[in-house]
Amino acid sequence: MQILSKVSIPNYLTKRFFVLYSIPFLLSVLLIFLTDPLKVVDLFYQTLFLSIFYVGIPIGLVFLPYYGYFYLLQKYFKVTYVVSVTALITTIIALIIVFIVVQNTYKSYETRSYLTKETTSQLSKKSIELFENETGVKGKVKKVKMVSRYNDADNGDFTLIRKRYYDIEVVTKNPSDLQKIPRRYKFISVDGKWILKKKNEEWFLN
Repeated sequence: MQILSKVSIPNYLTKRFFVLYSIPFLLSVLLIFLTDPLKVVDLFYQTLFLSIFYVGIPIGLVFLPYYGYFYLLQKYFKVTYVVSVTALITTIIALIIVFIVVQNTYKSYETRSYLTKETTSQLSKKSIELFENETGVKGKVKKVKMVSRYNDADNGDFTLIRKRYYDIEVVTKNPSDLQKIPRRYKFISVDGKWILKKKNEEWFLN
């Protein structure tokens, strides 16, 4: 008890202090889940990727408002510069942990938001319809491939944008049909819509 009595607790360590210093983190988490966690995670990784080529400037600009906020609180509570830097670093670490959690549950988010059963069913039916119109014979879906990945930097694209697409293979229902060559249809996710990739279109998926 004597040891505890000798420990001096700074006057600024009040409930208001902790509430005000936690606001940036809480608001950031709220915005992440109110918008689109998948897009936010992709944007964060894209910013980190660009920071490699621009000496950390992009990621620095992202967290600059956080530092500005903590700097104002530094003046308000009359605390040291170390407190502001510590608050900034703690907030960054906490947000990174949130991003890691979202990343680990990314597939479940993505399945519910983009690669849904309803979407798979609709695009499968569309592929069969296209197959039957092109060949004149009845078709069935043999294989559905759902892909979600970042673009390939080897192709000269350094934006690190996530691409989502369906690759659906359709074959004839009747094995005796002369038209036995399977056909593949690729649907690309563009601004929330699924667009059929044209056969003569040059694209990174090829």
